Amino acid sequence: MKTITLPFMFTLLCVVGIVSCGDGDSDLQLTGESGRPSKITVHNGWGGDMLFYYRDGKLSEVKEKKGAIRRFSYEDNELASIGLSPEDKTVADGSGWMGFRREDRRIIVEASYEPGFALIRTELELDEHDIPVRITDAGTYSRTGENGELTLIREGQSYAELTYDSATGQLVKQVVYDRATSEKTASYDYEYDGNTGAASKINLPLWYLAYSAYGDRDYRSAYNRLLFNYSGNLVRETVVSAEEDGVYNYDYRYDRENVPVSMKSDIVDITITY
Repeated sequence: MKTITLPFMFTLLCVVGIVSCGDGDSDLQLTGESGRPSKITVHNGWGGDMLFYYRDGKLSEVKEKKGAIRRFSYEDNELASIGLSPEDKTVADGSGWMGFRREDRRIIVEASYEPGFALIRTELELDEHDIPVRITDAGTYSRTGENGELTLIREGQSYAELTYDSATGQLVKQVVYDRATSEKTASYDYEYDGNTGAASKINLPLWYLAYSAYGDRDYRSAYNRLLFNYSGNLVRETVVSAEEDGVYNYDYRYDRENVPVSMKSDIVDITITY
């Protein structure tokens, strides 16, 4: 068994659900800036409308009606944590926390969610240009001591190798492997248009977008697929795996400046307001 110590995280986790936001969207201020969404209106029943808030040029909060509120915190101008809580204040569970720290060319992600609060650890490896090249599921830990000691309860199951277009910075491929055997289990290919990305000015770090793409590779929602659109807009995903082979297409309606104002697929059907 492996034992590690995690200071102060549990304290932060306990306060995630305490901070509240105003009801409705009366406090929402439109950015008026292409690539920096203010609101997503969902038309197909897969989740609720989403409101985007910014502070000092950075994304500070995403509020999903009848879903989750995500609060983004920064230290030294870099994303440090994301707190999650249910938008519906009558929901008992649903809070969580993700913490990020940099160790040379690695980003360590530690996440914990209600009701169990086990700690899920993920590690991202970056190249000399800060481009993510590999993501590894490093395992799940439980709290076993009064001083924050953690004990490994599940070995990591997989890792992924990532390929980016050097000209655009877009993620074009991720290949997932079994961590124990290094056997390839799935591949994901992504194609984009050449227009202004709907999320090109959200300014989240590339390593976080890679972490999201890996964690949500088989879960497609309006929010997580919008995050692919930081440079151009995702038009097609091709999936090959033992469990799923498929092609997912995304269609857009653009304004006169070729900026997406809607995004539609079999799962996603949204209008984007800047």
